[in-house]
Amino acid sequence: MREQHAARVAARQAEDIARLEHFVARFRYGTKHRQAQSKLKQIARIEADRVEAPARARRSLGFEFIKPARSGRTVLETKGLRVDAGGRTLLDGVELVIERDEHAALVGANGSGKTSLIETVIGRRRPAAGTAHLGHGVELGFFSQHTLELDERGSVIDCARSATGLSRQDAQKLLGRFLFSGYEVQEKLVRMLSGGERRRLALAVLVASGANFLVLDEPTNHLDIESREALEAALEAFEGTLLLVSHDRALLDAVAERTLSIEAGELRSYDGRWADFVRAREQAREPAKPEAAAKSSKPRPERPTKSRDAKERERLEQEIERLENQLTSLERELADDWANLEKLSAYRITRERVDRLVERWEGLVEEESSQSRDASVERSD
Repeated sequence: MREQHAARVAARQAEDIARLEHFVARFRYGTKHRQAQSKLKQIARIEADRVEAPARARRSLGFEFIKPARSGRTVLETKGLRVDAGGRTLLDGVELVIERDEHAALVGANGSGKTSLIETVIGRRRPAAGTAHLGHGVELGFFSQHTLELDERGSVIDCARSATGLSRQDAQKLLGRFLFSGYEVQEKLVRMLSGGERRRLALAVLVASGANFLVLDEPTNHLDIESREALEAALEAFEGTLLLVSHDRALLDAVAERTLSIEAGELRSYDGRWADFVRAREQAREPAKPEAAAKSSKPRPERPTKSRDAKERERLEQEIERLENQLTSLERELADDWANLEKLSAYRITRERVDRLVERWEGLVEEESSQSRDASVERSD
C-alpha cells in the first residue's frame, strides 16, 4: 500500500510539473514572461517536496524508430493548395516544400484547419484547388488524432500483425515494448481499448512500419508523462522527415526545427524551434517606434484603455494562479493522508477547474494575437 501511495503521489506531481512546464515553454520568451517566472517558482516548490516513485511502479514506453530508407530530396510539395471544410475555405494559396530529414511543426488555433491540411497533403482528403505531391521514395507513416487507422475487427495482436506483417512472436515482443504484455491484454478487442491504449497501439504499429516520413496529429494525447517523454526522445532522434501537429509546446520545442503556422487563412513558415517562433511572433506584434521628430511635434496620445478581453485574460491569470496555489497546498496535505476522500475530491475538482480556465485563457491569447495581426494589416494599408 505504501508503494502504491508513493506511486500515485509521484504521478500526480509529475502531471503538475508537466502542466506548468507547458505554460513556461509557450510564454517564457513572450509578453507573459512574468507569469512564466511565477510558474517556474511553483515547479521549484513541487520539486522540493517531490516523491520518488518506486522502481517497480515505473512503467513507460521504451522504444526508438528504426533507421528508415532514404527518400528523395523533396518529401512533400504543394502548389496553390486550397483546403475547404464545412462549406468554407480554411486555407488558400498554400505553397509548401518539406525536404528530406526536416522536422517541422504545424500549429494554429483550434478550427484553423491543421488536421484538414495534413489529411489533404497525404491524400486522405481531396484539395479544393491546387496540388499536393509526395516525393520519390517517400514511405508515409500517419498517426491520426483519433487513431482511425487501427483495424478494429479483431484483437490487439491481430491488429499489430496485420498492420506490420510481423510473426506472432515478433508482434508480441513489439506489443510488450508498448505495455501490452500477457495473453489477456494482447487478445483484448481493439474496439474495447481506452483512448490511451489505442494511442499506444497506433504508436507500436507506426514504429514497426519503417516509414521515412512521419505525419503525427496530436500524438501525446492520453499518454502519461513518462510515455510522452519517451515519445519525445524517439521523435527527436528519428532519422527521417517529420511533420508534427501538437499542442504540447515542450514537445514542439524539443523536436521541431521549423514551425508552420496557420494565420488568418494563410500558412506561414518560421525557422527555428518553438521558442524562436514565439519571439518572432512577439516582435511582429510590437508597434514600430515613431521618429524622434514626429514625437516632438505630436501631442502624447492618451493611454488606451484595456479591452474587455484583456481584462478577462488578466482575471483568468489571477484565478489560475490562486487555484494552482491551492493545488500545491492540497498536494502537501494529501502526501500525508492519501485516504482523505474529502481532500482528494477537492484536489480533483480544483484540477479540472484549472484545466478549463487554462483552455479559456489560451483562447483569449490566440484571439488577441489575431486581432493584433489584423490591426497591423489595416495600418499598413
